[in-house]
Parts: sequence; C-alpha cells; structure tokens
Amino acid sequence: MQVLSNQEAWAYYSKLLKDLLVVCQLAGIQQWPQLQEFLHSFAKQSPGSVARSAMHAVITGVRGTNRQKLAP
Repeated sequence: MQVLSNQEAWAYYSKLLKDLLVVCQLAGIQQWPQLQEFLHSFAKQSPGSVARSAMHAVITGVRGTNRQKLAP
C-alpha cells in the first residue's frame, strides 16, 4: 500500500475512470477479431487491476449470466 498525495490520488482516479470508459466500449464489439484487437490495445495502456477486473466481468458476464456468443 502506498500513501498518495492529493495530486497523485486525483491522477490515479482520473486514469481509472478513463480505463473504465474504455471498458464500456466492449458493448459494441460483436466479432472475435474486434475483441482480440480491443484486448491488445487495452493491455498496452497498462490498466490497473480494477479496470482489468471490470473488463473481465463485461466479457464473461457477471456470474456468467450475460454471455453472448461472438461471431468468428
């Protein structure tokens, strides 16, 4: 755990919100190749664990109830 200054904390939350907004873009992906490209692009941004977890939840569906098949 690390204690952050006010400026560092706001920068962290700003990046978190930006990453979560990117995760929201997953809703428009319908094809497997698009998902692969999205995941590679997302990983290059070095998202934090919360954003990665949110992305995982969106892809797999919460408790597996929202799964949609991606077209090949």
